[in-house]
Amino acid sequence: MRLRPGAAGLLLGRVPTWEICDLQVPLRDLFPARARRLEDCLAQAESPRTAAAVLDGFAASLVHGYAPDPAVEHAVAALGRPRPVRLPILADEVGLSERQLRRRVTDAVGYGPKTLHGVLRFQRALAWVRSDDFALAEVALRAGYADQAHLTREVSRLAGLPPTRLAERGRRTQDA
Repeated sequence: MRLRPGAAGLLLGRVPTWEICDLQVPLRDLFPARARRLEDCLAQAESPRTAAAVLDGFAASLVHGYAPDPAVEHAVAALGRPRPVRLPILADEVGLSERQLRRRVTDAVGYGPKTLHGVLRFQRALAWVRSDDFALAEVALRAGYADQAHLTREVSRLAGLPPTRLAERGRRTQDA
């Protein structure tokens, strides 16, 4: 299940996202009472589409009472731009100290603002690389990297593959 950055609180409740960031946590650890029922429904699903509908229903059942943090939503939007605003300016925009904003973003997203910006930039670049509409140098510029070499280094560091190979793998997966 993919959620927008900052929406993990929908599933995690009071568990800070950074505590389980980059871990595979059994659903039973988060929802002991509801996990078995969800597992049974997923096991009975006749197709991936049906399973997705079951997961959608489960997530929708958690929405009641969930309210996203407006400061985090604003920060995610600002950090998602190719040229994000500097943290002191962003903190001032949302009426928080830098430390408070950093803590709230980390609690909601699992990463600090700088890492979140890098992940969002990576996702944006990967989408453009996979579209085949742009050369790597143009993707680097549009996504907010200094140059094509910077793009290649960062994508290789985050994904373990250079951008062109990662894009090929993604296209093969979509075609299958």
